[in-house]
Amino acid sequence: MAEPLTLASLQLFPYAIPLSRPWKCARGDTVMRRGWLIRIEDSEGGHGWGETAALPGAGTETAPLAEAALAEAVANFPGLSMDMAHARLPRHDRPAARCGLECALLDLAARRAGVPLYRHLRPDAAPRVRVNAFVGAIDAGLGERLVAARAQGFEVAKLKLATAPLEDELPLFFAAMEQLPAGLRLRLDVNRGWSTAQAEATLPLFAGLPIEALEEPAADADAEALARLQSMVDFSLALDESLASWPDEGPLPVRRQILKPMVVGGPSRVFGLALRPRTESIVTSSVDTAVGLWLSAHIGAALDNGLAHGLDTASWLSTLLGPVPPPGGVLRLPEAPGLGFDPELPEAR
Repeated sequence: MAEPLTLASLQLFPYAIPLSRPWKCARGDTVMRRGWLIRIEDSEGGHGWGETAALPGAGTETAPLAEAALAEAVANFPGLSMDMAHARLPRHDRPAARCGLECALLDLAARRAGVPLYRHLRPDAAPRVRVNAFVGAIDAGLGERLVAARAQGFEVAKLKLATAPLEDELPLFFAAMEQLPAGLRLRLDVNRGWSTAQAEATLPLFAGLPIEALEEPAADADAEALARLQSMVDFSLALDESLASWPDEGPLPVRRQILKPMVVGGPSRVFGLALRPRTESIVTSSVDTAVGLWLSAHIGAALDNGLAHGLDTASWLSTLLGPVPPPGGVLRLPEAPGLGFDPELPEAR
């Protein structure tokens, strides 16, 4: 009788990767991405990869808490069955650690089944996912970046607002709109950088522009205010960082939610939240390396909702430790089992 399959080892590979340029948002700038690649191996030599990269400003636990949760898994996962390991994943208040470990287990399972991860998650999923361009914060070069994004085949471009005072930012924004190419819609991210009063005054100024959505319109907006703001515009408003303050079930006061696997706690919770009624779901990378980025792509393909997902973040890292998705508005996923690749190991720290 064959021995039951169990996990044999779990290894952590820490990394610290400079960003190619500062990641600007209303809460400040990020210049270095730190995290861990996770390699799980089973008792028959099969393996899977995951990634944990804490980003407290986006809603994850701190790096020390993530590291402690990973260290506990290193000590306790060997000898467990796959089902037992899934049952012992960290709690949802350790979302980055949970995401990395769940990814490694799912990658291992998909490799053993001989199927790409997106088909392991959803057997009838298509091997492609729509992607939005990310063109950064508003500055004098925004118009040129929008033109370049459309030339690369993107149909949706995301840009950050509220990284400067409104009186400085809006003139630059509307100047860039004179260069906006046909066929490109805009996804705006305020990142809770406005007050409700500022949002109420500013949203009408976007009338007539091809706005696809606007994320996190106001820091002080309660449910009533968010519903009122949503009623003011034809496009979707979205919750991202503030999503954690809402129950997992039931509708939101806006039309859309942004689901970062690293922030919400991994693929299983993404799919659970995507069941929310009357709510659009966008999967977004948290400026992760190749493992986390391609995980988000596989999840987006498995959701198969026709929306453009936030996966255009590779250029923000000086190295991705794995394959770089080609630029363009549609990303084709690998047919190889699991994530589709083994990452490069980071230099020892």
